[in-house]
Amino acid sequence: MLLLGYWVMAAWIFPPEVRAQTTIPLLDISTNSWRFNDSGMDLGTSWRANVYPAESGWKSGVGLFGVEPTVPYPYSPIPIRTPLVLGAGRMTYYFRTQFPLPYNPAAVIVQGTAYIDDGAVFYVNGTEIARVRMPAGPVSFTNRAQLANPEGIAFTLNVPSSSLVTGNNILAVEIHQHAPSDSDAVFGLGLQASVAEGPVIQDLAEPSDRQLRQFDSTVLTVSGTGTPTPAYRWYHDSVLVPGAQGTSLSLDNVGAADQGFYFVVLSNTIGSATSRVAHVEVLLDTNPPTALYALALPDPQEVALAFSETMEMSAAVDGFNWEVEPASGGAGLFVTFGELTDGTNVVLHTIGSRDPAVRYVVRILEGAAVGDLAGNLIPVGTRIPVASFSNAVVQLGGSQRWRYEQSGVDLGTSWRSNSFNDAGWSNGLGTFDAFRSFPGSVPVCRPSLPVIDEPVRTCLALSNANNTAQLSTAYFRTHFQFYGDAAHSLLALEALVDDGAIFYLNGSELTRLGMPFSPVFNATLANRTIGNPAFESLSLSGAGLIQGDNVLAVEVHQDGLSSPDLTFGARISVVMPDVGLGATVSGANIQLFWMPPMGTLQSADEVGGPWSNLSPSDPPNRHSEAITGLRKFYRVITP
Repeated sequence: MLLLGYWVMAAWIFPPEVRAQTTIPLLDISTNSWRFNDSGMDLGTSWRANVYPAESGWKSGVGLFGVEPTVPYPYSPIPIRTPLVLGAGRMTYYFRTQFPLPYNPAAVIVQGTAYIDDGAVFYVNGTEIARVRMPAGPVSFTNRAQLANPEGIAFTLNVPSSSLVTGNNILAVEIHQHAPSDSDAVFGLGLQASVAEGPVIQDLAEPSDRQLRQFDSTVLTVSGTGTPTPAYRWYHDSVLVPGAQGTSLSLDNVGAADQGFYFVVLSNTIGSATSRVAHVEVLLDTNPPTALYALALPDPQEVALAFSETMEMSAAVDGFNWEVEPASGGAGLFVTFGELTDGTNVVLHTIGSRDPAVRYVVRILEGAAVGDLAGNLIPVGTRIPVASFSNAVVQLGGSQRWRYEQSGVDLGTSWRSNSFNDAGWSNGLGTFDAFRSFPGSVPVCRPSLPVIDEPVRTCLALSNANNTAQLSTAYFRTHFQFYGDAAHSLLALEALVDDGAIFYLNGSELTRLGMPFSPVFNATLANRTIGNPAFESLSLSGAGLIQGDNVLAVEVHQDGLSSPDLTFGARISVVMPDVGLGATVSGANIQLFWMPPMGTLQSADEVGGPWSNLSPSDPPNRHSEAITGLRKFYRVITP
């Protein structure tokens, strides 16, 4: 079987009036004439030479050449126009043509695409430049080609400039069959020239500088043009980076060794270009992890810890590094093992069970090396109070009133702050909802939410007052009181959101649901669609809590400007360490406070009593009185 279709491109440095063109046609596949010999004779090697007088006796024609049972021929846009003779032992066919090259060959790039079945050898000006599916060594008339599988697949040909001359160039091609009984033969060629250019870097600001934290990842990128396509070589502090040969260089889990200066050199046969030098600075982690909280789980043999950064796994899960012990001292609970999830959360499993009447702490034992991936260790002996009771601070309904705003105006960021005046906003109780049963209908106030059967207490709007535009965002604010150990407390959030929301605690972002991780505006849409909302539960650090008045601000976003519903509700409990009593002295007064805000405060002049009940002030877990006498003792009695 014989199949050949062939396109060649020659490229050089053109004078200004020509250089503006990207390609120049030299030979047209269907109009330019070729000489060919399909006699079945062995022509030796002289037919490849630039001067070959016998060529005048060859046949001539235009492409495509051949015999092909499949009509139309599936690999070319034009039909076969010049037939070839098949059979009778024919193994090799010969083709010759010429093309002009009026420019310096040193600046020329010749490229081509060939369709060949079965094999071929290419010559320019008598010199072999390529072969495909042919054996190595000298080629004779009787050499058989390898089979093309599948047929018609393009072959890319690159012609070295050393084989070209200024002026007229001769292209000779010999095509070999796999067997003399093959039933088809096809040959065609087009030739065009393209401009040769040295590498040019498209964005001179790349690669850009980077400031990274240890263990971050980044990608340095440079993009360039050039003909032929330039090669890329990346350098780090002037040393070649092994294997870095693409338009980008990935730096993963960076450390001290990745700091320094980076650049890339683009090069081709015409020249080279060097990028700007990028400075990569790595901010090394020198601080040990911080324990955000410890939480007593429902299983009395499990305690959960959350840390501020990814922990080194082997130490975090080693039970010999931890102990769960009473805060007042005494025998602790032996930790058998830990489980590390998400890199920052550790669940400790103890042999014994916690006593519900005892306050516990988690302690890092002597000889432990608990720390982060950078080797920063938490000090031995660190004690982390275990939170074990929940205090509801934001109710879903009840007396928890919210201020809300739905004007459609972008409120910027000031509305999140504690000092923002929301007196002009509407107010209502959660849950909030608006629902439109079908497009264009008037929104209704559903008595309750489907699926979870939660009552709707305040109705919202879906469109502006003139009903001319859908509202994309609604803003909510509420206040709650907190007095306790914020550093070791956990916020348990249960949210009803349709479709997306961002929660802020005292002006700082707390979490986001269904929203893009980028700056958000009034017109920003949620990146998820909620049908019938259900409660979403999240455990969050309580470090942002402040003593006294706290503000929770929430912006709720629609997923589109034809969304049929908008729903919001939230309740928050603070999970805190067990009952603790504290005191401060201010002038001639002592101020006492305790958590949780329950039980009875008592005082006595002696440790052994008698004890008297004291009436706490507002809030119910604070008491202030004048300092009298030499000493006084206080305690909280809980049921």
